[in-house]
Amino acid sequence: MKRLCDRFPRVLYFDKMTYLSEEFDLYFILCEDANGRGRECLYCIGRKDTEDIFRFILVSLVQSVPDIKTRVNCLILGNVNEDLSIIQTVLPNAKVQFCRTQVLESLYNKAIEIEGVFQDNIWDFFCKLANSWSPVSYSRNLREMNSMFSKEFIEYFQDTWDTRKEMWVESWAFERNKGSTFSRFVRSHQQMLSSELGSYHTMAEYIGRLHKLQTLKTETTDLEEEKIQPRFREICSYDLASLIEEEIGLGKNGCYRMKLDGDNFVLDDGTAEYTVNKEQNSCSCTIYTSTLLPCRHIFATRLWTGETICFSIRKQKSV
Repeated sequence: MKRLCDRFPRVLYFDKMTYLSEEFDLYFILCEDANGRGRECLYCIGRKDTEDIFRFILVSLVQSVPDIKTRVNCLILGNVNEDLSIIQTVLPNAKVQFCRTQVLESLYNKAIEIEGVFQDNIWDFFCKLANSWSPVSYSRNLREMNSMFSKEFIEYFQDTWDTRKEMWVESWAFERNKGSTFSRFVRSHQQMLSSELGSYHTMAEYIGRLHKLQTLKTETTDLEEEKIQPRFREICSYDLASLIEEEIGLGKNGCYRMKLDGDNFVLDDGTAEYTVNKEQNSCSCTIYTSTLLPCRHIFATRLWTGETICFSIRKQKSV
């Protein structure tokens, strides 16, 4: 986790699960690796209503990985209702954004509560408002809102969300469409956690299961092979590309114990050990040494460390 956070600190995603149990909440921070996958940087299990837990988590993160303090450019927040002033102190260069989907859900639920009637076009309007691409279009959508909603809802919106429009409207986003990426990360992550933790009840069981989830097998199961394979088809012959595709699948589905040995990575499949170099582009296995093609061990290592698996390969030997 620390290695991933240090390698990919630019945009971090902070959220929590409030339905873990009646006693505890589960907080987590994700980063985005080079393959566009959400990866865990931190977990924290805290008792509900614990004071200053947001501060504790952020400070603990920086204490664990001190170099990221000035390297986090954006912190996107999900289901978090905390004092945000601590962020500027702990992560001074971070622009704070809200998860847009969760803002939309809050707006929609509040509109139904205040207006007392369901309207099919409410959700579509809020989506249009959130996706305003310029201050001008945002202002135009606000004028439309005044004709659609009651004074009570308009006052709620102005007090709660209009004053923080820079934190959730597309026009002021840190990166365009990054909010939707976060929503996808969090939704997938929460589904996985709910499935894995749903039958556990004690603190020890939660911690034990979270530890077991940090395995190469778990981290690689969501790899979308069909998005990667065309890259190698463009630069290799059909036969070589087919061999690489087979190795990608084996790297994804293989079971390895991985450890660091100096700057190298050592993978143990229960039968033999294989050494992947620091740059993660060569391996001691016979597939690589006989063809110079990326092997299952290189792919598995890159998936684990978060490095892109679509990388330049050396000139191949004939096979």
